[in-house]
Amino acid sequence: MNTTSTETNGISLSDARQRLENDGFMVVAGVCNVDLVTQLLDVSVSRSSKVMSALGTQDIGIGSAAGFDEVVQRSPGRWDIPISP
Repeated sequence: MNTTSTETNGISLSDARQRLENDGFMVVAGVCNVDLVTQLLDVSVSRSSKVMSALGTQDIGIGSAAGFDEVVQRSPGRWDIPISP
């Protein structure tokens, strides 16, 4: 995001920051080409499948202390799984 500008993708930077703060993500169109986004999606889905398969039916609690290096449950159904493209 261009922090010297006052607007990005038709919304103000202030509104964009607020969306990120409220939702935990923000869509910024045109930053990455389609091939990179496709590669990131493929790696993410593959890594997620491998980690969740290894976890199997094992239940892990919420938060870093209850998780592993490979997977942490941040809230019910919300998982953090690190990837390297």
